[in-house]
Amino acid sequence: MLAEMNEAFALVEAVRPRDLWRITALVFANMTGVDQQFTAMTSHWLNRLWGWVYLPFYLLTAGRGFKICQGKQVAGFAYLHLRPQSGYIFNVVVDHPFRRQGVGRTLMNFLEREIGRAGRPWAVLQVDGGNIPAQTLYTQLGYQAYHPYFWQWQGGRWSRQPVDPLARLERTRGRGRTLYHYFAHLERKNGDADVAAIVGAEYPIPRPIAGQEYRCVWADDEIGYGWATSSEEGTVLVLLLHPAVWGLSGMLRSFVQLLLDEVGGRRGVIDLHLGSHGHHDAAAAPLQTLGFASRNQPRILMLKKLK
Repeated sequence: MLAEMNEAFALVEAVRPRDLWRITALVFANMTGVDQQFTAMTSHWLNRLWGWVYLPFYLLTAGRGFKICQGKQVAGFAYLHLRPQSGYIFNVVVDHPFRRQGVGRTLMNFLEREIGRAGRPWAVLQVDGGNIPAQTLYTQLGYQAYHPYFWQWQGGRWSRQPVDPLARLERTRGRGRTLYHYFAHLERKNGDADVAAIVGAEYPIPRPIAGQEYRCVWADDEIGYGWATSSEEGTVLVLLLHPAVWGLSGMLRSFVQLLLDEVGGRRGVIDLHLGSHGHHDAAAAPLQTLGFASRNQPRILMLKKLK
């Protein structure tokens, strides 16, 4: 097995500056229509044109690139950026004619070895939520998805839910940043305990912007952070709660309704983002009763603890 791995690794070469135009072409050919972020970024012809200028420079400076060639053709490539506790793997691309031949697996195994040799205990990557083949490969290699879901309601008219009189929202009065980070930490620690430390240190979800922030209060106790915004397209809610109250369905329904009342969001789609995988699962029964369904995040963070 070790001999076979070393033989496979011998196929991996460093990306050279002269490769960048070819690699840029492969990015456009293989990521357009697959990676939602890249597709949206290059949807306009001016952005596509700019991409041919920007991408080579980005690839030259963002990290170390590695490739596998078949003859004179680049069959696949991937990039690695070392952080203090992890190696971040990005731009993993296998060209269409060379898929299902072990190219992607060989690249990933090689990059993990490089991360381990650099003394980093974690390998981390992001994958598009709709890219099932890539997610399947990473799962087979031992990667774990971090908080991959949110809840979505698509009904035509929202039926107002009863609100417990002990529940209320209060404006944060300048404490929004502090509250967000405090309850986000509690969510990670209790809802994604095995990866909480590395996510909090190097891959935290940014605090939401451009909406309204609230303290979630139950009786006289501050038990969470709420955020909401609404437009003609729909409403987005973020709700971070103390783990002790995750299983209280009446409390969850009350705070969802209070946030909707604040922004008037009762039409169209309602996206509800909870703070962790554990909170998502604990909320499943009451949210499904209200008509919410679980949806993939647009981008999913995946992590692997290296031996």
